[in-house]
Amino acid sequence: SQPTKNVPLEEGNAFTFEYSIRMPDNNAICHIYPFVDNNVISVKQFNFDWDGDGIIRIVSPAKRGELVKLSNEDNWANSTHPITDEEKNGSLDVQFVKTKGIKNNNVVLRVTNQYDKALPFYASPIGGVPKYKFQIKVKYQNP
Repeated sequence: SQPTKNVPLEEGNAFTFEYSIRMPDNNAICHIYPFVDNNVISVKQFNFDWDGDGIIRIVSPAKRGELVKLSNEDNWANSTHPITDEEKNGSLDVQFVKTKGIKNNNVVLRVTNQYDKALPFYASPIGGVPKYKFQIKVKYQNP
């Protein structure tokens, strides 16, 4: 909106189909939010050059932290994850959890649907940041 200033745009949202990011040097969690529409029945994640820097997990209303298959130095890894009705028409929270002290680790992530069509990643997750909806079950026994 202004050529010499970085001014946030109301209701604005940027998106991409693949991220290449540099992980922070210290322990950290980075988040990326792919959008899952009504027609998605599974997602396939592809990550490149993770280098054993920690874990990558998927959080959603139905997933507390499903782990993905991880790549090593200079290679790709992928894994497929089914999508439930609770996860449709919303964003997933793909979390990069850095636990090792690897400096200057760059990682690439791409997520596709069951037809290998790339899902969009949004800067602000559509529907808000997904939170796992846990259920507590209690059984009462008469003494």
